[in-house]
Amino acid sequence: MMFGRIVNILLVLAVPVFLTGLISCRKNKEVDLKPDVNSANAIVLAHSNLKYVFDLLLKAGNDSALRATGHSRIDSSAVTLDSLAHGLYFDFVNTLCPDSIIRNGRVQVIYNGKIFHKGYSAAITFIGYNVDLDTYTGTDSLVNLGVNDRKAWVYSCSLPDGGIKKGVEGGTAVYSIKGFITLDSVAIANLQNPVWFVSGTINGVTSYGDSFSAVITNPLAEVFQCPWIKYGRISVSVANADIQNGSIDFIDDTGCDAATTYNFGGNVFNNTGMKHYLP
Repeated sequence: MMFGRIVNILLVLAVPVFLTGLISCRKNKEVDLKPDVNSANAIVLAHSNLKYVFDLLLKAGNDSALRATGHSRIDSSAVTLDSLAHGLYFDFVNTLCPDSIIRNGRVQVIYNGKIFHKGYSAAITFIGYNVDLDTYTGTDSLVNLGVNDRKAWVYSCSLPDGGIKKGVEGGTAVYSIKGFITLDSVAIANLQNPVWFVSGTINGVTSYGDSFSAVITNPLAEVFQCPWIKYGRISVSVANADIQNGSIDFIDDTGCDAATTYNFGGNVFNNTGMKHYLP
């Protein structure tokens, strides 16, 4: 079962069960947690996709075959480098990826400069791009701002027009992301397993019309050797919900899995996700 599906299925199943217990212990006062859960779901899917695409860019930047021939395979995608057009293209055809998700479509990167050099910039566009049954749209911009005092590369990231269409007949969640990525420059230069951290904000509306805003309060930690976000916390606000504030925790409990916890007013949803991933 794919991670995107796991999140969706677990949350849909969990909400009615939890609401039943909640109503009974509060003397039939109904508390609707679905806007909270829908918002958390959209946030996790959006950030997970951002992590995956940054993975692809880092791997492409270290791929000697791609630089030499203009072609390679990364995470089972067919990768083409057009140096003259400054284009980098990742093509997926029913591709089962390391995070156990099936992808289709293209991730197009139009870039200027080299990813590990200050001033590098890229426009990342999703074209006919499907993650399992969901369609992702939008253009993400990435800029290398240089090295900070801790010898980490700092990238600014902005995706103002993100969208996730749920399945064939489902609605569309829209969102915008603004943030920064810090990457261990020493590890990446020595082809080690680098760690990078994501900070920033995300705002949007779920496919059910629930408006949300969120800020990363504990930076999201990510590494090459795990296809999922390892740990960190996002604080969430949902304007039209009965319980308006909560959190999303990414939990590094087994070393590498897709485990997340949603907590809204003490109402906790645990999503274990996958315990292993494809080599």
